[in-house]
Parts: sequence; C-alpha cells; structure tokens
Amino acid sequence: MTEETGGTGGAAIDRAVDRETVREFGGAVGALGIMLGSHAVMYYLWIAWRFHGGALPLPDGAADALPFVGRLWQHVVQDAAPTWSAFGIYWAFLGAQALFAVAFPGIRMKGLPIPHEGGRQLEYNVNGIWA
Repeated sequence: MTEETGGTGGAAIDRAVDRETVREFGGAVGALGIMLGSHAVMYYLWIAWRFHGGALPLPDGAADALPFVGRLWQHVVQDAAPTWSAFGIYWAFLGAQALFAVAFPGIRMKGLPIPHEGGRQLEYNVNGIWA
C-alpha cells in the first residue's frame, strides 16, 4: 500500500481535509445572527421580567407588530443604560482577567495549525482554572 491509498496513516486524506474550508455556525451570517439574536433574547427576557411580572410580552395582533418592537426598543434605550458603577465593575473584571492570563501559571500548549499562515501553530498558556 502506498501513502495515497492510506497505507501510511492516511496522509492523502489529511491533505484533502486540510483543503476543505468549514464554516461553523453558518459562516459569517450565522455568527452575526447569534451575536445579535442572543442579545435580543436577553433584552426581551429582561423586559418580560422587569415590566411584565415575568409574563412574555406579545403584540396585540399583526398590526401591532412594529409598534410592539418600538415599545421594546424604548425600554432598552430608556431603562437598560449601564450605571457608572456597573461600567467600573465590568472593566475591573476585564483588567483582572487580563492580569490573570499573563501572571498565573499554566501549561503551554500549541493550537491547531493555521492553514493561511503555512501551518503555523500559536502557543497558549492554559491557566484558566486558576483564573
């Protein structure tokens, strides 16, 4: 058997798989949908909890669909603005995590090869358990 037929570990199959481009989550459109959709769902559930006693708000029919979305948007704009203390807590958390990523011990591991960079592998400090 030769390398082409898989006799030495399937190198030909590996090369064929490496040439394929796989886009997870539906590619760029799917990733954008997840980013926007997840936030929309969280705001919707927050509005249901905060202003409707936990009941899911619904439009009063097809004619009310656009005004309903407008009312939801008004809740987000007027009532969901972060406070300065929340802003400070968020950035303090991010700063602490950045410090932890650099300072805490962990094992060094190489990531997957990056095809468009000639198979280069980035090295990562795996220390999430300490953070």
